[in-house]
Amino acid sequence: MKSKINPVLALLLAALIGVSLWSLRTKNNQAEALSGSDSTGVERTDAPSDASRIDESAIANSPAPQLVPTAIRQAEALTETLPSGGQWHPGAPATAIVEVAGRKTPTLYLNQAGEFPRVYITPKQEVTVTVALPKADVGSRVVASLEDGGELAEGRPVNVMTVGSEREVSFRFKAGGAAGRYRVVLRHAGESKVVVLWAALDQKTAAN
Repeated sequence: MKSKINPVLALLLAALIGVSLWSLRTKNNQAEALSGSDSTGVERTDAPSDASRIDESAIANSPAPQLVPTAIRQAEALTETLPSGGQWHPGAPATAIVEVAGRKTPTLYLNQAGEFPRVYITPKQEVTVTVALPKADVGSRVVASLEDGGELAEGRPVNVMTVGSEREVSFRFKAGGAAGRYRVVLRHAGESKVVVLWAALDQKTAAN
């Protein structure tokens, strides 16, 4: 007598077999992904995208970067934009030369605040300052006064000078006994220009 298979049980059995095969295939795919190889045992390498590709020849042929210190770069920019006449001060042009111990400084130019660059001296040292005023009228007066002590001609704190035919004025200044800044303010035609001297005890102090 032949036994009949229940159709419902057959369908359930087929479904269980299908689920088992699908689960086994999924586990194999996950294992391949983790190991970096496919079912043949060959390691897979994904091709890089266009965004991640690097042009090695361009890097090799590119010039080496030039490192310029910030201070040098700023100085070059200032030089390129320096107005004609050599000074930043918007007022009447002026230059100065300071003679210290028989040696003269290079020509000094005014900054935007109307000050000449600082010149280093020593306490109680006497210097000669010559200021050129190319736009000044011959015979006009320039008044020099002290802001931080020291002495002008004959020990006076104020000196009245007359612009000569070369449109220059010259005066002597003697620093006080203390180290520090000594400013000489020159007033002419409604404008002020400042000569800045710095008395330092030694060269190391001057450098700071």
